[in-house]
Amino acid sequence: MRSIFISVLLLLLTSVSAQNWAPVDRNEKFNFSLAGLNYISNTIWVDSAFSSGPDSMFYLNRIVTDCDTCPAGFKLCNQPGFLKKKMFKRAGGVYELRIPGSLVIHTLAAIDQSWLYDTANSVTATMYAKSYTAVFGSNDSVELINLSGGGSLQLSKNHGILQFTGFPATNIYTLEGIEGRNLGELVPKFAEIYNFQPGDVFQYHEFSMNYGVGNGYERLIKTTIISKDSSTGNYSYYIRKINSGWSVDIIGHHGDTAHLYELTNMTYSDSLMNQANFYPGRIVENVLDNFFTSYIHIGVDSLGIYDKWIGNYSYYVPGMFLHGDLLQPPQPFELLFPMQDPYFIRDFKPGLGNTADDYSYFEAVHAYDLIGYVKNGDTVGRVYPDDFLLEGVHQPVPLTGPVIYPDPCTNQLHIIGFPQGRNINMLIKDISGRDLLSLSGGSTIEVSSLKPGIYFLFLSDESGCNLWRTRFIKR
Repeated sequence: MRSIFISVLLLLLTSVSAQNWAPVDRNEKFNFSLAGLNYISNTIWVDSAFSSGPDSMFYLNRIVTDCDTCPAGFKLCNQPGFLKKKMFKRAGGVYELRIPGSLVIHTLAAIDQSWLYDTANSVTATMYAKSYTAVFGSNDSVELINLSGGGSLQLSKNHGILQFTGFPATNIYTLEGIEGRNLGELVPKFAEIYNFQPGDVFQYHEFSMNYGVGNGYERLIKTTIISKDSSTGNYSYYIRKINSGWSVDIIGHHGDTAHLYELTNMTYSDSLMNQANFYPGRIVENVLDNFFTSYIHIGVDSLGIYDKWIGNYSYYVPGMFLHGDLLQPPQPFELLFPMQDPYFIRDFKPGLGNTADDYSYFEAVHAYDLIGYVKNGDTVGRVYPDDFLLEGVHQPVPLTGPVIYPDPCTNQLHIIGFPQGRNINMLIKDISGRDLLSLSGGSTIEVSSLKPGIYFLFLSDESGCNLWRTRFIKR
């Protein structure tokens, strides 16, 4: 097999020194998937470049990562992706990836030539084979480089790194697409996310409550796309909008239903700073109250649709952070402190727009979620008929979860909207995360033994699955 690779190479390549072989090109973005994931998990690109004599230095984009030496939940920003922070182009087709450590790739090495690839881990690399094969539908020169520590690298002349073995060797990254050339799989951005079509229907549910004053509101909002105009570079839609809403209070009483029926315009404007355009791992500043920090997650939902979000879907996993030097100077700015409160999630999906915009902060809760839609005549989730929304009914829409009162409390804390027919476990923790009270069942909790302060109430089922979390104040 190796002799076939070598023969093909000798027939097709007459001047290896004229080849490019850059791991990444400075003008494009490269989308990779980590082994075991069915979506783009990492995007690598060059932020800036400098030249020094015959060498060139390229700064690669930074991301948010876990902090291995910190308490659980802490993150670090301004961190390297799997190709590190800097790339140096040396004479003779040598590329060096640096910080942390150093990886050396000899792109013009001969077959069976070996070199020190990773000094820190004493890993050597060997040019194993060269071939000419199809990459994203066009023929390209490809090199296979084996690593002594396990795994390999696949590098192409015109498409950069095709496959990269990280550490540990089970971390294998495969090139899935190249932004700019419109090749392969691309990260969904504004143009795809807000690209609706005439006939599309979107059903939203909105809930807002201020527990400090004890009241709020609830709405069902149904939007139907009638026509579309994208001639300006943005998206402008002529829509039919039906809004059915009512007031609610802290103990579950509903006010009279009000209706709104209108034909109007809806416009979405694109920009580089639109969060729908961000890439996986990118930090997002000032996402709530011009203060808190988060970062972009990416994945696929149960229907296989790309899902891009900020924050976290779980109340129990922090999705909002404070920069270290804002909270405890002189902690490094790269350190992100997890915040249990507020809860925040903002979600985007191709062809569906902003599908969730929820937060819970101090005494305020707001949730605006896409609960159903119709596309190409197919209905997903719950979409209410027009005549139902125009009637004075609201019972089919529950509150977003249990409600506690009074808050602040003195001796007892009551729960309404308690899940029926299930054995519910209740746990109260203080702001440092220590378990204080644990009990099962019932809708009243005796809290007189707690000292005045802020506490968190967690509900879980008999299997330990988390169901709900909220914050309360003990006077």
